[in-house]
Amino acid sequence: MKSLPKLVITCVIVVLLLRKFGPQLREQRMQRMAEMCDRLPENFPPIRAIRDLAEIRRTNERIVELLEQRS
Repeated sequence: MKSLPKLVITCVIVVLLLRKFGPQLREQRMQRMAEMCDRLPENFPPIRAIRDLAEIRRTNERIVELLEQRS
């Protein structure tokens, strides 16, 4: 039972560290992913899929804008 408080304290510390540094780490990972994608050929299937998803997102945002204008 003595290890339970240590475990709880460790979990709390990990959560606090993730809350503090999580957004920075995510931004770094996204930047590395973008750099990696830039080095791949244009017709590489995952690149096309990512670009298609970005296009779908833009289209959905446009549809939401139009629907909001009608309301």
